[in-house]
Parts: sequence; C-alpha cells; structure tokens
Amino acid sequence: MFGRSSISENLQLEYKGKGLAEASILSQFNYAKMAYWLLPTHIFSVLLPRAWKVQPRTEVSNSGDHHGRLDDLTSYLVKEFTYAIAQGGFGDVWKCRWSVRGKSFDVAVKCVRIDISNDAFKDIVNKRLMDDFSRWNQLKHDRILPLCGISYGFGPVPAIVSPWMDNGSLSTYLDKHYDDLTERDKFTLLADVAAGLQYLHSKGVAHADLTGNNVLVNASGRAQIADYGLFTTCSDLNGTSYIRSNVRWAAPELFDVPDSDTDDTCSSPELGSDIYSFGCIVYQVLSGRQPYHDIRSDHQVVIAILRGVKPKRPVTPVIEDCHWDFIKQCWLEISKRPPIADIRDSMDRCRDAMS
Repeated sequence: MFGRSSISENLQLEYKGKGLAEASILSQFNYAKMAYWLLPTHIFSVLLPRAWKVQPRTEVSNSGDHHGRLDDLTSYLVKEFTYAIAQGGFGDVWKCRWSVRGKSFDVAVKCVRIDISNDAFKDIVNKRLMDDFSRWNQLKHDRILPLCGISYGFGPVPAIVSPWMDNGSLSTYLDKHYDDLTERDKFTLLADVAAGLQYLHSKGVAHADLTGNNVLVNASGRAQIADYGLFTTCSDLNGTSYIRSNVRWAAPELFDVPDSDTDDTCSSPELGSDIYSFGCIVYQVLSGRQPYHDIRSDHQVVIAILRGVKPKRPVTPVIEDCHWDFIKQCWLEISKRPPIADIRDSMDRCRDAMS
C-alpha cells in the first residue's frame, strides 16, 4: 500500500528533470485527492471501513411486488467449463448452455463477487440483488443486453443470466477487427451505444461503468450495453466508493473524495458521468485504442485525470476535427456536457452520412 511519503517520492522521481519543483507539483495537484485515489483500496475497490450503511432502496423495497421478477433457470443450465471464463472487478462469468423446449442456447452467467460476512448480511444482499434484477428486467431495448433469468450455484448469491455474445466486448472486438471496420461500421457501433444509453437515461438509470468492456457486440456487429446499474449495486453492497479499476473511461467527478476521514458516504453517479464515458467510447472506436493508451499504469492514469489531462488526440489514425470537437464536448465539466438526445442524433447523422 502506498503511504503519503512514498507517493510524494514517486511524484518527485516522475517529474525529476522536467523543471518542476516539489512545491510546483503540489500546487498543480490536489494532494489529498491524489493520496486518496492512488491507494489500491480505492483503485481496485477493496472494502472501505465497515461503517457502511444499507442503501435506501434496500430498506424500503416492497417484497410483495413481483412485477419484473426473473425466472429461476438453475435446473436448465449446464456449464461448458468447470471454471469461470472471465473475471471482472465485481464478478465472474461462466459460459453455459440453456436448454428449453427442445432447444439449447449459449448464455453468459454472471455472479457478482460480494463479501458475505454473515447470514443476516446475505439476506440483505439477496434481497437487494433480486429487487435490482427485477427492476432491470423491466428495461427493454434492442441496444441493451436483455436478461434471461437468474441461477444459483455459481456463488453465494443469485447469478444473472443473459445471452452469450460471440464477439465479446467492444474492446475485444476492436482489437481483432478494427482494421476491417468501415467508417459506417464504427458509427453504427457508436449509434447503437448512444441509443441504448439514451433509453437508460430516459428511465433514470445511470450506467456508472460505461467502458469498452461493458459494451458487447453480437454476431451481426451490433452493440448492446451490458451491466447497466450493476456497478452501483455492487458498490453499495460492498461499501466501496463509486470508482473502479476501469479508470480510463471514468469521469473526473467520480474521483471526488469524502470531506473527512469519518465521512464514508459518496454521492451516486450522475447521468452526466455516462456522457464523459461515452466520449471515451467514441475515442476508442475511432482510434482503435483505449483512452490513455500511451500511459501504461492505471495509477499514472489517475494522476493524469486529477491534473485535468485528457487522452491525447492520436496522430494516426486521423480523427476528423468535427469528431474530435464532439469528443471534447463530452469531456467538459459535467454541467456543460451535451444531453444524450443530442448525442444520439449526432451519432445517427454520422452513421447515415457514411457510404
């Protein structure tokens, strides 16, 4: 774990020879923010002090409301592999076969990773997850990943079942196929993400973790948004801050720190934070590179974000001025970012203008 002195030493070494004295460094950065967010406990969502509180939605949930409840598919699923094929900051994913009415389908089963300390807390977690799963099941749009049901046996809490996407995440898809994509293909992906995000925002849902890893691509090369709302739920239940290991897509306001050491509360992610992340998605799709691709360490990315440094405009491939201006608008202060309706219209026009 980084101590205050080791952070200062690292910063001095990093800027040695660049003509910046320590006093200048500290004047350019908010030292408290840097020290706070460079701690691995915040970067990788390790538990904060145990003074967390159950979120209001858990406390007031109406257990008698079964609208939107998901089917239990446990007895209809067969794992294709013994172990999870993918692991993320908050969950593990298995590939399974779902057999129903004489047919079978590939599905992804995701079980969130939550520290269960006792049976009472397990009941709270199960209730919150089932309430949120039911709420998300009521969200229906072609550009968001649908939920098929729930399943048990993949961890201590119910897992969520969704269709398997052969092309994987947007990040994986771009790594494999970027050179083969036309400009229309790229803006079709972006228009898809914008349409899904507009729908979520129309329902008052902030994704809170919109990255190239949480956008999936189907066999037809069309994008669907996944894991909407999941990060917020896991952060609430784990007692962690609303920041993740995917710092490269994260809006700067998500790095705000509590006012004091005893303040363990964080404001919920806002819809505007998703707009910043969408700008990072546009950067990724048009350049074929993740944001801050020239900075290897996530810790150094955090320093750049706290300095107000945005991803550099790539020399190649060339991003046209109009598209770069759009990206920069998404990266403005949260109150100045364009509304999602304007963003969707812009992406649709760009797509339709491509031959």
